[in-house]
Amino acid sequence: MGSFLTNYQVRSDDAAAVRDAVTPLVQSRAYVSPPKNGWVTIYDEKSDEQNDAVIRKMAMRLSQALKTSVFAFLVHDSDILAYWLYRGGDLIDEFDSDPEYFGKRVNEATRARLRGNTDVLLPLCVSGTTREQIDAVLHDPDGGPVFAEELLTELAALLGIDEGRVGVGFRYFNDEGSELLPDIAEFEPVGAGAERKEPTATHRDEESAATVDQFAFAVAMLAQEWSVNENMRTLMQLLSAQGGSQDPLKKLRAQFDRSAQHVFQHSSLPGSPTFEELKAARDQGPEALAELIARRTPDQLTDIAISAAANSSEQFIAALLRHGLDPTATNAHGMSPLVVAGNQNRNSGTYQLLKSAAERQGG
Repeated sequence: MGSFLTNYQVRSDDAAAVRDAVTPLVQSRAYVSPPKNGWVTIYDEKSDEQNDAVIRKMAMRLSQALKTSVFAFLVHDSDILAYWLYRGGDLIDEFDSDPEYFGKRVNEATRARLRGNTDVLLPLCVSGTTREQIDAVLHDPDGGPVFAEELLTELAALLGIDEGRVGVGFRYFNDEGSELLPDIAEFEPVGAGAERKEPTATHRDEESAATVDQFAFAVAMLAQEWSVNENMRTLMQLLSAQGGSQDPLKKLRAQFDRSAQHVFQHSSLPGSPTFEELKAARDQGPEALAELIARRTPDQLTDIAISAAANSSEQFIAALLRHGLDPTATNAHGMSPLVVAGNQNRNSGTYQLLKSAAERQGG
């Protein structure tokens, strides 16, 4: 299951004014962040239902009351990124990464309107940002990242919006915010039943765990091509041969590699290989990548295998087992490769491989 999230980003340094403006608009509960880099974040419970009429109305009224720019961001099932940008009550820009996702055909005029306007975004971006950088994010000819939340993160970086805040919606904030946001205690609760939150771990502990997770995820993303279903692989290669176009698998690999590189930028483990080293080993095959990981970062074998098991990367799991992976070892979250593979599909080759290894180890 992908990510579903909605949030508002208000161009303001006055959290109290934002709180006062959003209070009469909230139907149930909401939270308002302290300002950061000239932006204040709002998580609204009703908006998390992803009704675009509700979202548009909230953004419009906020921008009208505060006489400023307000983004409403939406990620649907990790497949779609949409935003609506209001200023002074007027819709001045909007974006939809896949306007025909729900089966509705759109004409070229609508498609052009939903591409996002570089000239409108540029004045809101971090000083020194160029039109080319914005175009590279919103209008990537290679299709952009695999997951919509990664596209949102790339755009947020250009705007100067905090990556941790923009990647969260009300539900994530309410359920996991104490672990995700180190300054959660500073978020102002709005509405009946909204209570101030407290962090459950130190920021250092969170950063350490996040770094491991990001490194493991980046490696698993590099290996993702190996888990492409063989029937799909054959079909894609056949279609490519018939159409004479670029091999779809090469394009898919490029998308996975871009996503992996983006995640890797936030990973800094002592002694870890560079992204270029990891990619070069991946290009040689599962054995080479597993050997590099086991030699340079053996402590990360479990976390990497958990990500690989979630992606059903059977070849990579087999190679990791040959290089010392314990299928029943648990990570900081109490999960093991065997458990994750079983949760995915107990009939899969990945699960059977890990189960056999665990039985041999126990016997």
